[in-house]
Amino acid sequence: MKKLIILLILSILLILPNVSAELPNNTFEPDEPVNYFIYCVHLNNSICNNKTSCEITAFNPDTSDLVRQGVMSYNGSGFFNYSFGILTTEGKYSTLIHCNNSEEGVINSFFTVGISEDVYDNLFWFYIFMFLVPVILIITSKITNDKWFAVFGSIILVCFGIYLQANGLPYFDNNLIEEAIWSITLCIGLYFMIDNSIKLIEEAGIW
Repeated sequence: MKKLIILLILSILLILPNVSAELPNNTFEPDEPVNYFIYCVHLNNSICNNKTSCEITAFNPDTSDLVRQGVMSYNGSGFFNYSFGILTTEGKYSTLIHCNNSEEGVINSFFTVGISEDVYDNLFWFYIFMFLVPVILIITSKITNDKWFAVFGSIILVCFGIYLQANGLPYFDNNLIEEAIWSITLCIGLYFMIDNSIKLIEEAGIW
């Protein structure tokens, strides 16, 4: 009966709607249009308006020219944007933006297509941490016979599974394997959490 309840809860949770996550404003997916925004303020601290003209020069990750003096569109409340379309080359794109024929100075900025190497390295160690800590807690639970360690470890696994479902794996394009990884992680975490929680309830004489 207990195992049936666990499997039923797992089935319900797995058909819940997917959680979505958004990249930072200056980061774009390789298959999505790059619509780049900047915020313009005059030297006297007043907000730029539709009488202000802004031009953008952008460079590819290999420093070659992408756009030279492209005219940016005014979007109201000081915001200007330029649409680059879809950029399939991943990396960091540098930009120089001149407003009012350079009288207001130059805005030096950048945007990123895909995930940068630094972010990838940080994610790698984050994934290692999110995997090792639950394993250590579950092993500790077996050694000490304290089920609370397994409960805490399984909660971390569940959170990690949800994170993988929302964000996927960097530089990994196989959706089927990605779904298998987050599904297995989530199922294992939910199983240990529910199973040990039921045992704790039984030991307390509540069930």
